[in-house]
Amino acid sequence: MFCLQSDNNRVNRNMFAELCGGTLTPYTAHPADSSKKLFFLFDSVHLLKCVRNNWLGQSDSDCTFVFPDISDGSLCRASLSHLHSLYAAEKDCFIKEAPGLSYKCLYPSNFERQNVQLVLKLFNDKTIVNLTNYGAKSNLDVSGTTKFMTLILRLWNVLNVKSTNKGRRNRDIMTVRIRFVNDDNVCFLRSLHECLVKWECLQQTLRQCRLSNEMLFALKHTVATFVELINYLFADLRISYMLTGKFQTDCLEFRFSQYRQLSVANYHVSVQQLKESEKKLKVISMLQVVLASHDSVSLHEFVARMSVTSNNACDDDTAVLGLNDFLSALDLCDDMTESESHVLVFIAGYVGFKVLSRIACDLCKGELVQTNDLKSDFAGEDFDYWYLISISRGSLKWPTDFLVEVITQVYIVFKTTVADESKFLSNISHQKSRLMNLCINRLSKVGTSVGECACGTTMQ
Repeated sequence: MFCLQSDNNRVNRNMFAELCGGTLTPYTAHPADSSKKLFFLFDSVHLLKCVRNNWLGQSDSDCTFVFPDISDGSLCRASLSHLHSLYAAEKDCFIKEAPGLSYKCLYPSNFERQNVQLVLKLFNDKTIVNLTNYGAKSNLDVSGTTKFMTLILRLWNVLNVKSTNKGRRNRDIMTVRIRFVNDDNVCFLRSLHECLVKWECLQQTLRQCRLSNEMLFALKHTVATFVELINYLFADLRISYMLTGKFQTDCLEFRFSQYRQLSVANYHVSVQQLKESEKKLKVISMLQVVLASHDSVSLHEFVARMSVTSNNACDDDTAVLGLNDFLSALDLCDDMTESESHVLVFIAGYVGFKVLSRIACDLCKGELVQTNDLKSDFAGEDFDYWYLISISRGSLKWPTDFLVEVITQVYIVFKTTVADESKFLSNISHQKSRLMNLCINRLSKVGTSVGECACGTTMQ
């Protein structure tokens, strides 16, 4: 053992300080072997949630942080009100440029503040890109907010690498495994530590444009400890690479949450309950069906899926019934104008990416996606492709005009049909099947789904 880790609770911090001789340092001599080092870390998942909670807890109405820029040290202002304005502008839209931004994300309850998924919806690539675009259109200076969000997002990406191929799979240099002590991500951690030291030296008033004392100390300590830990692992233990995401308490916390749920949702479980829960979990782990995709599913879920598939097969014919009540809505589609074309282009590219795996014919593939790569020099030519270019790391597909037209028509039908919620969503069963048939009728009406490929596959 060369590392101890916990959340930023004051009791745990005092315990670490006692092990260090009274003052908390990144590491101390190992009690069992003085030639080795024992490091002390605060959980990165816990720190991420605390940063968001500190941002929500600022005393000013805009929830503002004033922090030094990591590049030049100039003071920047990160205001949560910018995200509130962005959410208000998109909350009534069916499709959004920042799909993760929600009411729960911006106004979480005390219980929801413990949900890390809501934090990741806030610190998100799409949210940052859309906020930049929103600020440009609204003549609003959001540069400080985007810098702060980008800083925290990169810190999370650097400290959350759990697999060796994550960076290659995501085409993101911020999520690659660390291979040497002067890696770009390690240099970023050093620069971030210097930035946090400067922020601490500003001596701002508590809850006014700053992190709390405990949070700032824990974040600064964790970043500094990771730098020292990386040096130790490569220099002394001679490792070939390091996965920073392995230094988290998520697995342990998840296991104990299972113990509590199996013990009638009792928070304070006994040793006997823990042993019984462990036996139940072992039995459950044996009742798995291995899928071809190297995934697993429980037997109960497998039977449930088969039942749903059988029911859907029987209901295909009956799903067509009842369409006459909604065919009149297709006439309203021609009267609608859409302003979300750039988001529809992104959705069309995703649809093309998913459909390509099911098609073998090259001619059919050519009808859906283009062969040329996304290039930034197209950004000034057509605004519709700006959003796709901004969030692409090189793997997004460039959709054809045909596929964009299909996606646009389907979206218009969906938006027109569900406008009457009381009629379509409340009183009609098999909404998805009926909506699919309405979309096919619409595509046939406008002449989009006609034609047949040389391989025999129809456009429909």
